[in-house]
Amino acid sequence: MNDDLWMVHAVIQPFKLDAVSAALQHVAGFGGLTVSECRGYGWGRLAPAGGAEGPPPDTGLAEYSEKLRVEVVVAGRDTAGRVVETITQAAHTGRHGDGKIFVWPLASAVRIRTSEQGTAAIQGGTPGGAPA
Repeated sequence: MNDDLWMVHAVIQPFKLDAVSAALQHVAGFGGLTVSECRGYGWGRLAPAGGAEGPPPDTGLAEYSEKLRVEVVVAGRDTAGRVVETITQAAHTGRHGDGKIFVWPLASAVRIRTSEQGTAAIQGGTPGGAPA
């Protein structure tokens, strides 16, 4: 396996976490994820009626919605693509606020416990099956 590391960062609806987690377990090369609570808003949610383009008027107020940030680090661009496709399918409702996915290459990864680097830092667990 190469040391081509990729970060997949998805912002999803909280009620979709179980579906996303279950679906990701079937992706070859997936080793785990990190989940954080976050809040956000976007133009689609605040756009004026009638489908007007551009940012909403500056009212000084924003309606933030509760979201979850899911972060997955994988080895290889192809695996990152499969993770993106899996999250897209599992998190989809077809409504505004389904979320966004961002992907970028990582320069490095280090497992603190063992000092393993690169793909070794993101794979597997420990002997006996306990997570790293």
